[in-house]
Amino acid sequence: MEKPDKKKKNSPDSPLKIGDVERNKAKKGGFFSNEKRNIFLVLLITFTVFLPSLQNKFVNLDDPQYLTTNPVVQTLNGENLKIIFSEQFVGNYQPITMLSYMVEYKFSGLDPFGYHLVNLIFHLLGTLFVFLIIKKLSGNGLVAFITALLFGIHPLHVESVAWISERKDVLYGFFFLGALYLYVLPPLLPKGSISTTSPLLRREFRWGLCLLFFSLSLLSKAQAVVLPMVFFVIDFLMNRKFTKKTILEKIPFFVLAVAFGLLAIKVQGKAGAMQTFQYFPFYERILFSCYALITYLHKLILPINLSCFYPYPETNDKINTVWVYISPAVLLALAFVIWKYFRESKVVLFGMAFFLLTIILVLQLLPIGDALYADRYTYIPSIGLFFITAHFIAPLLKNRLLLLMATAYLLFCCYLTFQRTKVWHDSITLYTDAINKGYKAAIIYNNRGAVLSDSTRNEEALKDFASLVKLKPRYPNGWRNKGLIHVRLKQNEEAISSFSEAIKHFPADASNYLSRGTICVEKNEFEKAIRDFSKIIELNPKSGEGYYARSEAYGKSNKLTEALADINKAIEFSPDNGQAYNNRGIIYSMGGKFQEALNDFTRSLELNPDNLSAYTNRALSYKGMGKYTEALQDMMIAKEKGITVDESSIGELKQKAHPVLPEGKEK
Repeated sequence: MEKPDKKKKNSPDSPLKIGDVERNKAKKGGFFSNEKRNIFLVLLITFTVFLPSLQNKFVNLDDPQYLTTNPVVQTLNGENLKIIFSEQFVGNYQPITMLSYMVEYKFSGLDPFGYHLVNLIFHLLGTLFVFLIIKKLSGNGLVAFITALLFGIHPLHVESVAWISERKDVLYGFFFLGALYLYVLPPLLPKGSISTTSPLLRREFRWGLCLLFFSLSLLSKAQAVVLPMVFFVIDFLMNRKFTKKTILEKIPFFVLAVAFGLLAIKVQGKAGAMQTFQYFPFYERILFSCYALITYLHKLILPINLSCFYPYPETNDKINTVWVYISPAVLLALAFVIWKYFRESKVVLFGMAFFLLTIILVLQLLPIGDALYADRYTYIPSIGLFFITAHFIAPLLKNRLLLLMATAYLLFCCYLTFQRTKVWHDSITLYTDAINKGYKAAIIYNNRGAVLSDSTRNEEALKDFASLVKLKPRYPNGWRNKGLIHVRLKQNEEAISSFSEAIKHFPADASNYLSRGTICVEKNEFEKAIRDFSKIIELNPKSGEGYYARSEAYGKSNKLTEALADINKAIEFSPDNGQAYNNRGIIYSMGGKFQEALNDFTRSLELNPDNLSAYTNRALSYKGMGKYTEALQDMMIAKEKGITVDESSIGELKQKAHPVLPEGKEK
């Protein structure tokens, strides 16, 4: 324990105490002594720089899985509530986040404005908590102002706020910071000057509410598990002794943290997000973690060249930048400087510990996902470094030059954030920004190609999918997506080539055989088509789709016996396939079995009333049975619904249905 030193009392590195807040109230703090005004300014500036996000749309990066195409969150009922509290979504267990979507969908539907507004509100509330926490820890309004402002406006936080799917970030951050604020209040720390007579301020109430906030934070995002360790570094900063009591009060928090940590690992593994250590050896994981940590520090200081996705720095599974190898040395040098020159500064040690504890789980020591690092992972960890910055900068701002430089940097961050928020306006803008900055990841080309494809911009989509398979030939559905675009552009040979590549890389994917076989049918290459469809049946002997496709190929090659056998199997395994009944009806009709054909066409229309060709097919069966009135009725229905019908056939049916007597009267 350090002895009190009057000379160090007013030093920026001196130990902080909770009573400093109250003592500073009696001092003249200048402009930043007015806490309410400071809070208002921070929140106003933060709201302004994020204002463009309210005009943003959904993006196809997780938004469909979480919200726009997720039927679970689109109906608020007991069954769906059970689902969100018992299942994972997009590889994460986050029931509170999903519940927020569910409630909001009830009122906003799929209007993106409401979701962006809620994200921004939670970010503003989190920024407020940062101000209040730092004010309690430092007793300095200016330090709190700078820290909260950096947190509120930093460009690295745009991803957490402007991306609807990152609701989990601002939500977990709100509860995480709420728990921290409750912890730094006097009833949970050594008694200060705030009265503990009110039930709302008693230690037990604060402890219970703090535990509740922690639970809600965990249920929003598993990254909150580090909170109990953060409590210890706060104890260190506040000169709180490590006693049996201070440890015991944290045990429930650690129990929750361990339980949710294990749950998160299990969920990520089940969802396939956990990579194996064989993909990158463990020593390379260490190198990548060091590289990611250096990158976070660099981008927190100079937040430029940001992207929605940062791929691993590797080419053909080989590290492609020397910075990965030298990053451990850089970190060791940085650690040496801190230890040599700042080891007596509790603020520096606290800030670095806070940063490392809250970011360590996303440094890819546990291999999760395909991105090495992400802007959103700095959301809470950045507070530690912002606190250090504010702690040392605040006393220097009396110098006009330094004040001007600090103001210029903050304005620079505001500008970058304002512009970065616009990048998240829509999917194409987002992915184009990443590609233009050199982040040519497979997922970016795939997602932009999908959006372009949905917009019928097929030529542009084809270029993206071509870039995708060149970059990563084994990317799931890469060759398939390229092939489907070729089909749209009626480039059959190129489509067959792409589907063949897809089959080479993913021989167990039946969809590629189906697509290639379908093109072969169009080209009258029936034997090739039959081989592809037979492969589907080999992969899945109960594939109604495979039998249906092969029956068509057999039928068009006049192998009616085989076609009938396959269509029977197709109906057996897919009894609700209306088109299958229609096709079997055609086979029966070709064989003169008009009653069987009639039954199938009728069943086809029951299952699929929009299958208009079934009307003309059934009409021919009626005609074959001599039921001309019924045949005429079906032909007229088909004509009314827009089917092109031979007028001479209608005339013939009219004549046979209503023959005219010689004297000019109908029979």
